Amino acid sequence: MEYKFKARLIGKKVYGFKLNDDKTELRLKLDDGYCIIYAHDDCGYSSWFEGITGDEALEGGAEILEVNLINVGEVANKDPEDTDSVTEQYGLKFKTTNGYCDMDMRNESNGYYGGFISLGPDEYSYETCETTVYPK
Repeated sequence: MEYKFKARLIGKKVYGFKLNDDKTELRLKLDDGYCIIYAHDDCGYSSWFEGITGDEALEGGAEILEVNLINVGEVANKDPEDTDSVTEQYGLKFKTTNGYCDMDMRNESNGYYGGFISLGPDEYSYETCETTVYPK
């Protein structure tokens, strides 16, 4: 995972999070404001947050100690008849002073394109896209 992505989060206190309705943006409430983790969609692919476990680790002013990208690989498609798309599983693992939080993510594409996540200060700004992370 790129250094700038981790540097923006490690050492911050987190007071909660909210996932938007289409599961593509996760807003973290930090001690110095809000930060959004974006799962990007574009021509040829879509990415989303599939599920979150251990959410209590991202509440109550817990300090973020580590953030790691987890690459799992291909998973079965939602539609077994669909042989033209590939679904990959990846995620983020947070270690905080309250424990661990796993964010399970998916990317669906034609097998040529891959998804990515990036970190931004708010929902209207992509100026921090140098913090983009591409699962391998």
